[in-house]
Amino acid sequence: MQVGRDQLAHLPADAVAARALGFVGLTRVVPIVVFSLWGGVVADRYDRRRVMIATQLAMTAVASALAALTFARRETLWLLYALNFLVGRGGALRRARRGRPLIPRLVPPEELPGALSLNFSVFQAAMIGGPAIAGLILAGHAGALGRGARPPPPG
Repeated sequence: MQVGRDQLAHLPADAVAARALGFVGLTRVVPIVVFSLWGGVVADRYDRRRVMIATQLAMTAVASALAALTFARRETLWLLYALNFLVGRGGALRRARRGRPLIPRLVPPEELPGALSLNFSVFQAAMIGGPAIAGLILAGHAGALGRGARPPPPG
């Protein structure tokens, strides 16, 4: 979603595009700063598993809304900012429950070092691989696919 969101911010073709992309980053960071402490309180008071599931479902709904708006050609910068703010808020809540606080409750103590290493490795692979795959898709005329056009023939 991050690559698609940043690509949508490039929609205006004038000098405002750089500022629009900056606001996309701002609407992502502000909720993380504001809601991170509150996310820690929520993580300590409520069942982590249920809150994590609810957070993931909410973030999936926001990503689905962004996809539906994009395919319907109804995306605007203000909607992008609002949806991005919601993703940032969900991310702040999710970060308080991921990683070290959750994994020790899921695996036996003797397997904890391996589980933490695996969690870190998967996270880093997703952070590197996700944007790389998205870049390949975008370079392969994926924008035309979203607009109902046929892809160019291979080769």
